[in-house]
Amino acid sequence: MIHGKHAILVVFAVGMVGGVGSWCYYQALQRRVLELWGPEAAALMVHAPQAEALWLERAAAQGGLDEVDLGGTRFAVRGRADVSHAAGLIHLRHSLINDRSFDWSAPEGDCLPRWEYALRFIDGNRSAAVLVAANCRRAKLASGSREVSLAAQASGMPEDHDKKPPLQRFLEDQFRQADGTSNRGK
Repeated sequence: MIHGKHAILVVFAVGMVGGVGSWCYYQALQRRVLELWGPEAAALMVHAPQAEALWLERAAAQGGLDEVDLGGTRFAVRGRADVSHAAGLIHLRHSLINDRSFDWSAPEGDCLPRWEYALRFIDGNRSAAVLVAANCRRAKLASGSREVSLAAQASGMPEDHDKKPPLQRFLEDQFRQADGTSNRGK
């Protein structure tokens, strides 16, 4: 028979082991992503109070379009949307810091990315922007140089081979009505 003190100690020990195990598990899920984004940008992706979606094209003689500098590159802004409270953003925020959201085995340099979208997280004067190239299904931190392939969230069925990654689908959906089409980025 276990006395009350011993039962409490056993429950406490099991809780500590579970907590440490959970921490180790989540560290393993975030190791490569934290190396890619960096801890400050990753923290902004999860906690920044403001999020903005940008539909981009390389800045050129467009005339009349707003321009933005993201990581030293000028882009013309075709569309801008405050997505701070958009449906699905909370899940997307957490997927951005989960290694499973990216295909780490995809070869680099197999496609020349055309950065078409950005998701910018803003907290006061700090911000982090993730650029997305729909043509290559790639993403990168605007201020960084490393790119990563976006993993499609497929169910394993053969018809899922061309499913769009959630980040790409989320950004395309923000501008679907503005563009007047239902198949942006295909």
